[in-house]
Amino acid sequence: MAESPEIPEAKEASGRVPEASPESVRLHKEAERYDSEKSAIKTQAESLQQQAAQQSAVNDRCDRSALFLQVAVVFCSVSILARSPKLWLAGIGLGGVGITVGVTAFFRLLSRICG
Repeated sequence: MAESPEIPEAKEASGRVPEASPESVRLHKEAERYDSEKSAIKTQAESLQQQAAQQSAVNDRCDRSALFLQVAVVFCSVSILARSPKLWLAGIGLGGVGITVGVTAFFRLLSRICG
């Protein structure tokens, strides 16, 4: 028969410790198991948080790329209406920036996937 844990507050008048109930023994073992698993769960959670931060950085870069490309389309559209080659060149420049940012996001994603 397994030894039951001692509960110091539950001493009888005679000085001996009464046996713990099966429910309290089960709960005590479950608490010990949770304590032993706590560090593994914490390590796994920290790893997942780091992965989420990396994914968020790639997502932010993709968002910036899309923003630059959309602004470039607006500049080029306005340049057609205004018949302004300077606005068209600005739109082409912003499009180049958007493509560059998008390519760097892709390479960052590849580096994360490949190692």
